Parts: sequence; structure tokens; C-alpha cells
Amino acid sequence: MSYTKFTIPERGPEVLDGAAAPTLSLLPGTYNFVQSELGEPGFRFEVTDGGVVTYDPGSETFLDGKGTRDVVVRGFPLEINTSALSEDLGLRVTGRPTLGRGSHNLKLVPGRYGFFLALGVSDLEFRLGADGQVAVPPAHAGYASGNGSTLEIRGYTVTFDFRQLSHDLRPELLGNSTVLSRATTQQLTLVPCSTYRFTLAIGYAELVYALTPEGQVTVPPAHAGYASGNGSTLEIRGYTVTFDFRQLSHDLRPELLGNSTVLSRTTTQQLTLTPCSTYRFTLAIGYAELVYALTPEGQVTVPPAHAGYASGNGSTLEIRGYTVTFDFRQLSHDLRPELLGNSTVLSRTTTQQLTLTPCSTYRFTLAIGYAELVYALTPEGQVTVPPAHAGYASGNGSTLEIRGYTVTFDFRQLSHDLRPELLGNSTVLSRTTTQQLTLTPCSTYRFTLAIGYAELVYALTPEGQVTVPPAHAGYASGNGSTLEIRGYTVTFDFRQLSHDLRPELLGNSTVLSRTTTQQLTLTPCSTYRFTLAIGYAELVYALTPEGQVTVPPAHAGYASSNGSTLEIRGNTITLDFHGQHHDLVPDFLGQQNVVLSHTQPHQLTLVAGSFLLRSKRDSLCDAHLAVRPDGSIQPV
Repeated sequence: MSYTKFTIPERGPEVLDGAAAPTLSLLPGTYNFVQSELGEPGFRFEVTDGGVVTYDPGSETFLDGKGTRDVVVRGFPLEINTSALSEDLGLRVTGRPTLGRGSHNLKLVPGRYGFFLALGVSDLEFRLGADGQVAVPPAHAGYASGNGSTLEIRGYTVTFDFRQLSHDLRPELLGNSTVLSRATTQQLTLVPCSTYRFTLAIGYAELVYALTPEGQVTVPPAHAGYASGNGSTLEIRGYTVTFDFRQLSHDLRPELLGNSTVLSRTTTQQLTLTPCSTYRFTLAIGYAELVYALTPEGQVTVPPAHAGYASGNGSTLEIRGYTVTFDFRQLSHDLRPELLGNSTVLSRTTTQQLTLTPCSTYRFTLAIGYAELVYALTPEGQVTVPPAHAGYASGNGSTLEIRGYTVTFDFRQLSHDLRPELLGNSTVLSRTTTQQLTLTPCSTYRFTLAIGYAELVYALTPEGQVTVPPAHAGYASGNGSTLEIRGYTVTFDFRQLSHDLRPELLGNSTVLSRTTTQQLTLTPCSTYRFTLAIGYAELVYALTPEGQVTVPPAHAGYASSNGSTLEIRGNTITLDFHGQHHDLVPDFLGQQNVVLSHTQPHQLTLVAGSFLLRSKRDSLCDAHLAVRPDGSIQPV
């Protein structure tokens, strides 16, 4: 047997599994073996007073064990071919197995069988006779046939026309989740059923249509205003709905299959939709609270709980929203609400107002990343803040106040200043003393340097604690609401160069002399570089979170790192300009008033970069040259 589960109604509803060869205690009497959900027994057997089993001679072709205490159910071989269909079928037997599209060789006991679909059951029933032959009722001969022990289900090809809709539809079918595009008509081969329907992006379309045993598509009279069946074609015209969001401060994206268009609030918008009771909108993050309906009569309806800010008037949906006041005046930075179609930054200098639709997942973007706070605007127009964020933010009616936490920054051991990356605040924090800023909790705060960003990304928790990732614990720490960055001391060795170097640092323009090694205390960063008398050195070196200096392979010929030391040996070049008849003065850091005579060649050891040698006679005779990382020279 292909399916081993069955019931014996006379002993109760328990489902038995023949695969385990169960031993049953049965009193003398007549019993039915049932697998089909249609209730017709596959066979009857009798337990005699002597405790042995007997059954009709007609059952001997598929049973064994007569006259013994055992019943062996062999069944009849049966082939079911559903290759032509666009959906799988479920066989209505105990256990409800699903038959994928294709040919299936089964063994079943005689009886009447049917099929279940994704929703409801198929109109088709077939009979497997006591002779092992398949029979299909004449009313179903147009799409199914029995030939000996073979059941072929061809179904009917149905054409779907959704071209007037603004969205696609997904037929609810077993084994087929394909979305049917509205761009053109589509076809599926289906078995007759009275309960076909469609899934939308969320929920189900209101329409439940039928495919009759004659291959005709029918639509209930209540849905005739927007859909019709014409022979084997289902046309869904839908209703045109007008959306009015003009009072909102943000746009809305209807959650539709095959259509991710954002509807602008600048003017009313229209979409053609099929009736459904679960339409909603996606916002920049999450979903609007409102779930509205389009009825089979083409009317937009809004639940009473949302009537304070939205209404349906005929085929128009108006969302007025609620005006929310934002008070960030205690913060040291601005905030950008994460909204569709609105990237405005709200200044902390005064209270601000926005008109929003209720949603439970509003949040703010910062200069990088997102604020930890996710606040809600309820259908009643109240702003609510999760309890975990009550220490620094609160909702009071339609006002959201974010007070933040005051964080102390201690960079006093560094040789440079730091600029927190904040919206609306580009202040550089001096290392000469501790500094304070009032921030909203966020897990992705960082600093900008003279070029690029510090490696450290620190967090301010909803409890007001500063935390530093373990990988950065060697040079930075969070202690309560204080962030201390001690940095690493880096040794610079430029003693082989013919010029000095100026590290490009915030708040520190000191030139490092080549006469001896130099030291600076730096925060890890991957984009440190030096300024020359003109422009920048080509070398960009890194200080890792472990305190190691690294040099790119392309610069290994003249620079190297060893632990926390950066050595720049430079490339030695020879200058021979005896044919110029004038001397040159190098415009180098740390090389003032040095004259290079044109009467003899000169050697200079330079870092990769651009250099100027000024003529003592005429600026038109100045020499501009670039030293490449491989030591080659190019005129500029």
C-alpha cells in the first residue's frame, strides 16, 4: 500500500498505521477498513466467534489472510497522471498526502476517492473498482479519464487577465507559488474547484471564483462589479482607488505584489486594486498601523480605531495623520527621521513638527547608522517610547522629547584632536581638556580625523553607558558615561630623508624633524598621511587597533613598519642641472635657504610625493618633479 494509515470506525476514531503491523483486539462482528475521506470503506471484514478473519470473495484479489488472525492489505496498482496541471493535488485519504505534478504509481484499496487543493476540494471524484479499474463520472470526462488502472487528469487551461490592475496576483495553489504578472494575460491549467482564490502581498483577495467541470470560469454575483468569467477566462478589472496623503510629511509605499512604487504626498495618487480586507503600507522601516479594506462594491473602509487620522470616502482613502512635535534641544546634534520621500534633518535649535501616519517602528538616522530609539505613534495620536529608553526619552501626548545622555570625552593623552561625526555639529574636540557632548544612544558613533575616520566605533547604550568593542580595549575604554581614548605611541624615523614631514592631524600642525626619531600618540586609523611643503606624501599608513603600524606593499621599497615604529627611508635621487646655468633652492620642509649649485650634481633622499625646486634667477625656471613609490622621477 502506498499509504498505510487507516481507521476502523467500529472501534473508534483512532488513526492506525499499517506500516507498524498493529495487533488489534476485536470482538466478533463486522468491521470496515476506511482510508478515503469520502467515508466509503475500502472493504469489510468479519471477525468470527473463533477469532479468525473472513471477508467476501470479491476482496480476495487485493487481500490475504482469510481464515487466519491476520489481514494483509495489498491493494490494487494505480497510476495517477497529473503532468498537464499547474498545481499539485492532495489525495483525500488518511494522512492527506500531496501528489506533485507528474505520474504517480500507487497502490490503493477499492473505493471512491477525491482530491483536496490549497483551499477546499476539487470537484473531481473517481472510483477504483473491485476489479482494479478506474472510473470517472461522465460529468468530468472533459478533463479527466480512467483507462484501465490509469487515471489521467488533464484539467482545463484558464486565461487570467489582470492588465487593468496596478499589482500582480499569486494564485493560491498547492506546489505553485508563482506570481502572475499583470503585464500580459497569463495561463494556468487547473482542475475544477469552486474555491479558487488569490494571495496578495498580505492576506487574500476577496474574490473566490470557480472553475466548473465543464471548464467555465464563474464569479459570484457580489463580485461582478470588478471581475467576470467569460468561458475559460477570468478578468479582474479591479477598482480605481484615490489616495490623498497631502497632509503627511512623508510618502507611503503600498504593499503590493509586483509594484514597489512609492506614492508621493505632493498630489493625490491613483491605483487600481482588487478588493481585499488587508491592504497596508510600508514605511522607510516597518509598516503603517492602518490596515484598510477595498470592498467588493469598490468602497474604501477604515477600521473605527483609525478614524481619528484616516477615512474612506467612496473609492478615496485619505490619511491626514497626526502632527508630532519633536524636542531635541538638549542634544549636541541634530536628527534625521527615517521617512520615505523626506530626508530633512531636524535641527536641535528649536522644537520641530512633522505630520506622520501611526506606526510602531519610527526611528532616526544619525551621521552614520541609526539611533537606538524606536518609537511609536499610536492610532490615537500618542507618542510612546519603550520602557528601556525612558531614561533619556519620553512621549507626552503628541510630543517626543529626547534628552539624551551627557558623555565625557577624554583624549588628553593623544597628540591630536578628534571631530565626532554628528549631524549638524562639526565641532573639533580639543585634547587639551576633557570635553562633553549630549548624545542620543546609538551603537555606531565614530570620529573623523584630518582625513578619513578613526577605527573606533563606540556605543552609547539606552542606559547611558559608553561601551567599546573588545578589539579596541588596548587603547580605549568606556567607564560609565566617559569615553577615554589613550591611543598608541608611534615612533617616526625619517633620519635618512633630506626633508622633514608634517603629519596631517586635527589640532596639530607640528613639523617632525628628521634630525632624530619622533613620537606621537595616535588613535588607530587606516588613512594617516603627511603634508609636504607642497601637497601630500603618497604614503598612506595605518595604525591598527592592536597598535601596529602597517605600510601598503606598493610603498615597501622606501618605507617599513616594525611594531609601533614607522621608518621612511625614502628614495635617493640624483639631480644634475649643470646645463641650466642657474642654481636651485629646494622648497622642502626643514630645508630653508639651502642652495643647490648648478655646477655639480646633487643627491637628495625623498619620500614619494611632489616637490618644487625654485630657481634663484627666474620662477619660469622652477623645477617641479614627482618622485614615485618605486623611486622613478616624473616632471610635473
